[in-house]
Amino acid sequence: MQEGQLVTPGTPLFQLIESGKLEIKTDLSPSNINKLKQASQLKFVAGKRQLPIQLRSIVQIVDERTRTQEVRFSLPPNTALAAGLPGRIVWQSKEQRLPSEYILRRKNQLGFMIAKDIVEGLGKAHFQPLPNAIEGQPAVVNLPDDTQVIILNRYRVTDGQQIKLP
Repeated sequence: MQEGQLVTPGTPLFQLIESGKLEIKTDLSPSNINKLKQASQLKFVAGKRQLPIQLRSIVQIVDERTRTQEVRFSLPPNTALAAGLPGRIVWQSKEQRLPSEYILRRKNQLGFMIAKDIVEGLGKAHFQPLPNAIEGQPAVVNLPDDTQVIILNRYRVTDGQQIKLP
């Protein structure tokens, strides 16, 4: 055997793990990091387990290959978790988002249908354009809480059509 045949310089041979102070590490795109900074209710989800976490640090270097940044989270004290456990980081956005299945295209524009001018169970369908929507993705909306989004027959109803509410 020759020197350097099994291990080349710079190859990690072992990893030190401090079992008393585990943290969660992930890589996120800069756009997701911006969303994360404004989010609430951060959680680490592994199988059926959901653990609250806190943002600890963001490494200010963007990986050239993946175009992501390393983000680290801290766990609550005395959390029993196996080191290396795979999972997902989940957060609650403060923005209202309309699920992509309710977004449709009318006259080459993306939007959704709402019920307006409701009187005694009758109303009119109205197409609400979403100028910044991307097809197949949830869209950011700013709607009053009492807005009634048309779900049933949303593909058949037309703008201005009279509708009966269930």
